[in-house]
Amino acid sequence: MKALNLLVPRILMQSSATLFMKPSFNISFLKKGLEKMKEEQEQKLKDLQQQQQAQSLQLKENEILQQKQSTQQAQSADPYQNASSDKISDELAEQMRDQQLQDEMEFEELSKQHKLLQANVNKECDIPYRLYGMLKMPKTKAAYMPERVFAEQRIPKYMVIDHLKKIYLGTLHSIVDLDEEFLNEYLEAGFAKKLIERIKELKNQGYKLELYQDNNGIRGEPITQETYLGDMVMVRGLSIDRSKNLSQNDYHMWKDIDDMGLVVYTPRYLSNPDEFINPEKNKTIYDDYKKVIMRVLVYLKNPYRIRIIRPDGTPIEVDDNLYTWEHIALFETQMRVPPQFKSDYKLENYMEWLGKFNFGVWRMADLDNWNLGNPLIVKDSDRDKFKDEVFKDSKYDPEYNIDIKNV
Repeated sequence: MKALNLLVPRILMQSSATLFMKPSFNISFLKKGLEKMKEEQEQKLKDLQQQQQAQSLQLKENEILQQKQSTQQAQSADPYQNASSDKISDELAEQMRDQQLQDEMEFEELSKQHKLLQANVNKECDIPYRLYGMLKMPKTKAAYMPERVFAEQRIPKYMVIDHLKKIYLGTLHSIVDLDEEFLNEYLEAGFAKKLIERIKELKNQGYKLELYQDNNGIRGEPITQETYLGDMVMVRGLSIDRSKNLSQNDYHMWKDIDDMGLVVYTPRYLSNPDEFINPEKNKTIYDDYKKVIMRVLVYLKNPYRIRIIRPDGTPIEVDDNLYTWEHIALFETQMRVPPQFKSDYKLENYMEWLGKFNFGVWRMADLDNWNLGNPLIVKDSDRDKFKDEVFKDSKYDPEYNIDIKNV
């Protein structure tokens, strides 16, 4: 622990609470410290720019007055003041860069320790819940089409978030208690089956799981609970039931810009004239194409934690200073199809029609990326090629990068 204490950034060591004592390190606290430091640096640079602008304006005013009295005096004063201001600005910027670089190096070193410890836990007892929390949280992204659904249906987003949080907490309880009824009802079928089999295997080996609330938080202070939607996407043409989806080669995939939050899978048989020969089949040939799924990535931070007890009664130790408190859960719902092309404006466009889809039953599809995003297409998926070792730890690695738009 002494080695870890040395990695605490200077900005944290200067707090009044730890002025006369060696602070205990926490990786979650460091992440917040880095974020706060960047904000302060940006504000300092902004203030400095405003100060320089004010000084420049004042110098120009002085120059006009001095020109009336003495042109020579104005020329000698102005370059000196500008040079002094530029020197202060350069020194401050250099100090900020050095501080940020040092803290980033410290955080990188601790990230390696976090990753190693989590890997050791997974080798002994791999469950769909990271005992050390998520270290790399995906960035919050814009999603126009899902946002349009919330606006069109006039459903407050906080109500959906609250519902998904309850499913998350219920899932944690059900993992510990092995409540198969709850898991089968509120989890995607394939994810539920895999999870139940894993928990049964651990219990048969003598492992026990406990759910508890850690009210100590960081340095004795309870953490601030957070739950929000980080990313959303609407997927047209696929079903939540993976067994009903065709292989990747049987679809034409169209994806708009990421900010649109829309991916469309069109079955290739719709471009084959022979498929339309049977009049009876024509009545239902577009049914699969009308299906729409919404997937959302939920970021959670709360005091609920899972403890694993070995068969000999000893718990799997977790270094609390390297616990991030952050978890992610992937949810999806098969949306309800609205009446087609019934518009208040007589002419209904494609986006307007998609915006009228309503939410169905929400189910959790993955937790802490244990199921690698639980792709909707299982057969001949494009994601399979990224499992190669050459993509390890890159943005294409499904274990490293969570991209729900890459279904």
